[in-house]
Amino acid sequence: MSTEVHYPPAVRPEATDLDVPGPKMLVAQATGHRILLPEDGELILGRLDPSAQDKADVDLTFEDRAAWGVSRRHARITGWRGRYEIEDLGSSIGTWVNEIKLALRIRQALQVGDEVLLGGCLMFFDRTPAQWKMPLSSGQPFLYATFSGRYFPLPPQDTILIGRADPQLEFTPDIDLGDKEEVIAVVSRRHAKLTWHGEQFMVEDMGSTFKTQLNGQQVYAGIKVPIRPGQHLWLGGYTLAFDIAEKPP
Repeated sequence: MSTEVHYPPAVRPEATDLDVPGPKMLVAQATGHRILLPEDGELILGRLDPSAQDKADVDLTFEDRAAWGVSRRHARITGWRGRYEIEDLGSSIGTWVNEIKLALRIRQALQVGDEVLLGGCLMFFDRTPAQWKMPLSSGQPFLYATFSGRYFPLPPQDTILIGRADPQLEFTPDIDLGDKEEVIAVVSRRHAKLTWHGEQFMVEDMGSTFKTQLNGQQVYAGIKVPIRPGQHLWLGGYTLAFDIAEKPP
């Protein structure tokens, strides 16, 4: 794992009765992994299983590595006009909010300061950081592999190819994800591409076998869409969190 970038430490925010609608996130206590939640839409949280037909939008494998308690499709977060609810999807261990276990498929409203527990992954529900509103050039953009916990600082270049190396073809992408058997099963050699354009990165699929998604929405070949801090790039089920850190000294 690279030590050049990392998430800031996760701190549970103070609860408030004056919480207003707006963008929110979940932050994993163990790693600081930040998950931007859609203001209108939904995200499925779970763990990567390459053989599963329906894979989660956000993989929590690394945060849950000690307990192995997160199910493949564990819980759903639903946003509507900047307010959020969570529901358990029939997980084996259950979903807990502030140490109270949720009944199956009963939605529970979330408030800033809430603790959310999925398997061995404890997360805090919080407002999004001010840093996310700053230009990407003010910090160090990076990708965080949610399956392995690896960090990939994004270099200052126009295009960044994401995929997996193939020694037989003498091919290596800019970001090589092919270090795990689970990755090889779902990530194409040339899977997706990031392009720097006007203080933001744009992402597009490169004709991958198992598709590309961004925060649960499909990204099509040849069509560039902006990617924002806290969003998750889904490569056949293997997810990469896109975020920004303070520039290393």
